[in-house]
Amino acid sequence: MEDTAQQFEQLIPFKKLQSALQRFCATVELGCFIVDPQGEVIIEEDWHCFCKQDSSTRRPPAFKSCMETEEFFAGRLPADQKVQVFTCSNGFSCAGAAITIEGQLVANIFVGLFFLVQPGQELLQTTAAAKGFEEPALLTAAAALPVFSKKRVQQILAQLELTIDLLTESGRNVLLERNANWQIRKSEERFRNLVNSLPQIIYETDLQGAITFANQSAYEIFGYSPQELEEGLGLSHCIAEPDHQKLAHRFKAVLSGQIPEPAEYWFLRKDRSTFPGIVFSRPIYAEGKVQGVRVVIIDNTHRQQAEERLRERESAWRAIFQHAPFGIAINRLCDGVYLDVNPAVEKISGRQATEVLGKTAYSFLPPSSFDASRKVTEILQQTGWTDNQETVIEKKDGTQAHLLYSSATFESSGECCAVSMLVDITERKVMEEKLQ
Repeated sequence: MEDTAQQFEQLIPFKKLQSALQRFCATVELGCFIVDPQGEVIIEEDWHCFCKQDSSTRRPPAFKSCMETEEFFAGRLPADQKVQVFTCSNGFSCAGAAITIEGQLVANIFVGLFFLVQPGQELLQTTAAAKGFEEPALLTAAAALPVFSKKRVQQILAQLELTIDLLTESGRNVLLERNANWQIRKSEERFRNLVNSLPQIIYETDLQGAITFANQSAYEIFGYSPQELEEGLGLSHCIAEPDHQKLAHRFKAVLSGQIPEPAEYWFLRKDRSTFPGIVFSRPIYAEGKVQGVRVVIIDNTHRQQAEERLRERESAWRAIFQHAPFGIAINRLCDGVYLDVNPAVEKISGRQATEVLGKTAYSFLPPSSFDASRKVTEILQQTGWTDNQETVIEKKDGTQAHLLYSSATFESSGECCAVSMLVDITERKVMEEKLQ
């Protein structure tokens, strides 16, 4: 039961909708309960049934006689009918319907109980005798139930249908958002994997020069294993002896915060063979302090092969850029001018790329969003990244779109730029406003 409720709440957050269900029940003056496709009760709101008095048939918080309706509705509703009225074997009536999301049955909802016609005392006495109920208790329970006209029942069905539509749309938006988040995570994972797919050697050291990270190319070219790295592999193991002193001066300069010019060194493989490489070094900062050195080495002996592999990686990135289901935009951080956008941005904004490139984000933001945009830019300048930011843009047709985006900075041709991943959450926002 607990696992079922958790799975159901992941799709439709009923805890947040509890007050909405309470208002719905108060409006129709009836109780309600919801069960999953396996018949497990997810939520109950003010459901009253005489069967609660019968401990032999009790199945809290819904009950066996009431569950006859669930068995009736699950997968058996006519294709052209969303809601239907069912009368159980005890003579009580309720309205019910299936909740389907993207073609999948996720739950059934029931509203009741009521009578379609006023039951006579003789009929109730006969029912009590047949079911083994206490007659006074049954008469009292029946007297508390409303008798609805056809018109009133139709009104209840219409309200129930609207409620189901809202729940279905809410669940669908959760699925869409979940898929969008999955796509973003996959994209971020691809970027992380890019480091391991690069042909250049990349490694990091701590303040003492011990290697703390190395990419796959480093292991392949130097011939060491990850286990040997964990055992304390240092820079001295990877540099030919004539360059030890030169490397020590460079290492000290980087730790002081300097970024030395690229320089050539002779490197030493595990098998004692050597190769020349161009070294790029940068300090690693954490909380404003230098914590180590990040080094990139280009093996000059295989430069042409490395360039070819790099073109392949760039082609892969362009394929991701062009076909990603979410928007990707690149702009300069200093002035916000867009340098590149993918087709998904064109779809979101309703504009061709040529109408976006060369302009700033402020060209497409309503004035009310200017301050928030400036704050995000400040965060990017200070930290280099930001995630899960929301904004509103004005589309070409004059309508507005709500966006969820994450950004990170990078350097291109000597300029600080930002790459942003954008997800259109307009439908979710509309649904949230409807539910408020």
